[in-house]
Formats: sequence, structure tokens, C-alpha cells
Amino acid sequence: MPRSELILVRRPMRSRPDPAVLAIRLALTLRVCLLAGNYFNVFVNNELRCILRASLNATCCDVATDLDTKQEYTIRICKRTEPQMRGAMSTFKVCTFYGFIVGENAEVLPVDQPEPQPVRKMEFIGDSDTCGFGNEGKASSAKNLFGMKGRMENVFNGYACITARMFDAEEHVLAWSGKGVHSNSADWGPNMPALWKNTLASRLGDWDMSSWIPDVVVINLGINDLSPPASAETDIITGYATFLLEVRSYRPDAHIFCVVYDDGCMTSEDSETNRKFVSLQLQEIIKVAISKVSKHDDKMHYAFIKLEEGLEKEDYASMMHYAVSGHIKIAKVLAEEIALRTGWSVEHDPETMPYPQAKDQILTPRDHSKTSCNVS
Repeated sequence: MPRSELILVRRPMRSRPDPAVLAIRLALTLRVCLLAGNYFNVFVNNELRCILRASLNATCCDVATDLDTKQEYTIRICKRTEPQMRGAMSTFKVCTFYGFIVGENAEVLPVDQPEPQPVRKMEFIGDSDTCGFGNEGKASSAKNLFGMKGRMENVFNGYACITARMFDAEEHVLAWSGKGVHSNSADWGPNMPALWKNTLASRLGDWDMSSWIPDVVVINLGINDLSPPASAETDIITGYATFLLEVRSYRPDAHIFCVVYDDGCMTSEDSETNRKFVSLQLQEIIKVAISKVSKHDDKMHYAFIKLEEGLEKEDYASMMHYAVSGHIKIAKVLAEEIALRTGWSVEHDPETMPYPQAKDQILTPRDHSKTSCNVS
């Protein structure tokens, strides 16, 4: 993903939740200019400032109007939502980040890199669980016809980002709800192996895979292959094994963790019987797929996620997907497994940002129409 230019220089587009960062001083106000829907977390000096919903038209929005001109600030904007998340009336498009606008007296500074810079890099490849689908929403059935509101999804509070922060690692999250290794839930669109190398998930065009090399890759896929129209187990095994070989070809030295859940912490199923059946199927599928490609690969791991007491009712949110509390529990178990296999030390307890945010606390361009501007 191209790193974002400052002060309206050009129009980088993004579907991956990589942050845009700006360091400034002598600034009283700060505007952010975006296009194509989507929700974003805005942090000022690592503190949550607001959640911003971008307009489907290119607009600018004031995210800070009370900065102290005597202080220096680092502003970080992180995308909360996955590719083509649906809103109430439309589908969010690929986001265009135009840049930041500050006052003419403001000074744009080099972004200070933390010392030491993160030496650990983690890549997460997955489906709705990895996206943080509905993790800040209210509990509902997996068959809920009304789906999930876009503002209720926050990858920052999902297990992938939580796990990375526990290791002080830089993370890339490549995830899209409903995707599988062979077929997708409802048979919609390309599967994840066809998408994971794209710079923009919904458009052709390969990311430079050599530009960022992870130490750990976490693959959390398979449940959607068993959703209607379900693929044959042999096809899923072949698709999974083929994908593992491709990931290994681009990540020759990485530890690869293939995640599968115990039935006590499965998602997307209301029925305990169905959760148990799907869990047992996936355990066998992933074990066989790994065995086909890892006979001499001691860095490819079967990561069985089990909680002794299982998840509580409160650990589920929209459409029987993990609530933030469920993501925290999953992250703890996954972090233990990664630490065991890699020799890494867990540096922090799980950390999340405040949630959920009330609808009237989410900033939109129309809230500040007098101080917003259109971008052509």
C-alpha cells in the first residue's frame, strides 16, 4: 500500500488498514480529507480522538480544533472496516486518502520512529473473525437478516491487532468476511488465495511482496468453505495446501500458524451441535493440508485454539461473531502459542481502545458542514 502523502499532494488509495501518520506543531486545527465511506479511528498522541465516517463524496472534516500551538502532535488514522463493507444504503468503496490540512503557520515534522523500532512483523490472513466483524455490536443470531452496521466493526479491537500489540509487533491484516481457501460463503467473488497479493483487495494489481517480510504469518481460514454452497473436503484440503505452498514461497523464513478453533470458541453458528461438527471437520482438513506440505518444514504449525471453559455468551456480538472480550481471549491463547513456537516474549497484556462508541459520537462531514470542504 503506498504510504500516504501529506497536505493534499496526491491520492493514495487503500483497502488494507495501514495507518496514515502526520507529525505537526504550531497547529490549532487539523482536517482530514477522505473519500468513499468507511470508518476510521483517529488518534492524537496515541489517544483516541474520534471515530470518523468518511463521505461517499470527497470531503474534508475537522478532527481537532483545539490543539495547543505550543505542543507537538502525532496524528494517526487507522481504517476500522474491511474491504467493501456495506452501509445501510450502499457498499463502501475503496478509500481514497487525500491527506491532512493544517493552518498556514503549522510546521510539518518528520514522523519520529519509536526507538527501538519494532523488529517483529506479523501478517494475518483471514475472514470475518480476523476483520473484527461486528465486534462492537450487540449480540445477535448468526442468521440475523439485518446483518451488521459498519460502525460496529473495528479491526483495532480484533484478535489480530491485539495479538500484534502484545508482542510490540508491526502487523498487516489481510482479511475479508465470507472468504475461504476454495469457496466462499454464498459463493460470492474471488477466494482469499486470489486476493491476498492484491494491493487493493477488490482490484487487480499485485502488492510488492518483497517490500515487507513478516516473521510470523497467521492463517485463519476454512469455515466459509464449509458454508453453503459447501465445498468437498478434498477440494478444501487441496485449496488450503496449495495456499500454504504459495505463502511459503513468499515467506520462506516465517513461522506460519494455521488456526483452527475448538467448538467452545467457534463463531458464525448458533447451534452447539453445528459448532462441534464444523470444528471437527476443520481440525481434520487443516491437519491433512499441513501434512501434505510440511514434512520438512519445522516452521509450519497447527495452532489449535481452545479455551478450557469455552467462551461465555457475553463474548459474542453481531451474528455470533466475537465481541471484543472474545477477541481478547482468543488473542491470549494465540499469543501463548506463538511465544512457545518462536521463542518470543509477550511484552504486554491485551490492550484495546474504548468501545463501543455511540452513534452520535461518530464524526461525519455533515456534522461540520460549515467547516468542511469538497475535494475535486
